[in-house]
Amino acid sequence: MALVAAFVMSAYAASAHRAASKPFNPLLGETYECVREDRGFHFVAEQVGTVLMQQCTPHRTHGTGGSLRRERVRGVRAPRRLQAVQPAARRDLRVRA
Repeated sequence: MALVAAFVMSAYAASAHRAASKPFNPLLGETYECVREDRGFHFVAEQVGTVLMQQCTPHRTHGTGGSLRRERVRGVRAPRRLQAVQPAARRDLRVRA
């Protein structure tokens, strides 16, 4: 049980620092787009989750060296003493030679 609790909390270990320092703290349906033409970089992200403890933030990044597509769903539910962990992730990485 201690290992399960440590695993669940490890995903949120950097949340306090990240919330204050990251440039995109999304609201529901909010879209963030960062285009750096000088570096050949394009990033798009959108917040699509409605439950605070279960987020889904798909994003897509394109650059001169390739592309990255990532969809993340992270949820932790703690009704009383029961906890359920529902991790799901998808990552596609394409690198051009």
